[in-house]
Amino acid sequence: MPKDIKWGLLSHSVEYDQKWAKPLGIEVIDPGFGKIKNIRIKCYIYFAIFTMLLLLRKCGLKGLANQFSLSKKIAKYDRVFDLSGDSYKDYSGGFSPYHNAVMAFITSMNIKAYLISQSLGPFRPVNRRWVKKVLNKLSFIYLRETKTEALLKDMGVVTPWKILPDIAFALPFERGPNEACDEFLSKLDYIKSQDQAIVMVSISKLLYDIHSEGYITFMISLLEDIKAKMNPVFALVPHDVKEKEMGGDDVMAIHHFLANCPNQLSESCLAVDFDFDPSFIKQIALRSAFSVAGRMHAGIASLSSNIPCLFISWSHKYSGLAHQVGIENSTAEMSEVSHSNTQELLNKFIESLEFNKNQIEAYNRNAKRDITEFLLEMLKN
Repeated sequence: MPKDIKWGLLSHSVEYDQKWAKPLGIEVIDPGFGKIKNIRIKCYIYFAIFTMLLLLRKCGLKGLANQFSLSKKIAKYDRVFDLSGDSYKDYSGGFSPYHNAVMAFITSMNIKAYLISQSLGPFRPVNRRWVKKVLNKLSFIYLRETKTEALLKDMGVVTPWKILPDIAFALPFERGPNEACDEFLSKLDYIKSQDQAIVMVSISKLLYDIHSEGYITFMISLLEDIKAKMNPVFALVPHDVKEKEMGGDDVMAIHHFLANCPNQLSESCLAVDFDFDPSFIKQIALRSAFSVAGRMHAGIASLSSNIPCLFISWSHKYSGLAHQVGIENSTAEMSEVSHSNTQELLNKFIESLEFNKNQIEAYNRNAKRDITEFLLEMLKN
């Protein structure tokens, strides 16, 4: 990396991001408010601050805007990464005005901005104009699938982009000590030693919010069909670390799912309702025959561990990723399925397991190398 170019990473998880950013020579920018754990509240606060700073600069009050600590933090850098993940979209599941404000503010300071976005959109018509204007000011956009690429082309975005595997495919398997996680994994190891299969299941509050009890009924039917076929233990996982504090409470959705399950099914479920780090989900995936994912974190944890995954989709990002990996038959659009056809859906997925596993392994063989080579090349320029 050229010594005269200073890179910064705008982070919401400073402690975690420092682990991989520091070896690359990237400094992590802490926007503050670390004591606030709810990511939605944080986004609203950041949106208000970045919008205020942007308006001050637009009104010719750059000197005043530059006095704020956040402006001073960002001004130190020549180039800034923003790891927006999947949240650069309109509600539900995202808050694009926040990302618009961040990117517009950074570029207003004549700092090159790089969006590590994985998937973007969809955007409502009223917002598409602003998103296009902001995205066209960026220096680069990192994508993981072609459906987002088609959306950007349709919007008229001209900023250079590249399609590469999700950065999570390059994350390590190692994790820190955690008594609850160790105990949970020990239970799974014992279950496997008894020649009983494990299926990891990601329960999604977002899907519950969209489809209400229809989603719960569908998942109960699907898991009953899986149980009838192979009698596994189901490891139920939420979306993210400290989920109750992070906004979308998948733990609540898991408890609601279990409360509505027949006893015979709920007795076959083990629920993760404690704090964990992202690599813990990979450890569960590695012990599983396959996974059923209503959230992307669990899906990528599976795929990056060479474990087949059936995506229960509510967004183009699921079918887009499945297409990139070459497992198009592994996506069920929640709006198109019901509890009455879960058996047919499961049969098709089971029949394709070997093919899908080969496709996933082929994708993984090059994923980490492609990500690393690209990032190192970009940091050199």
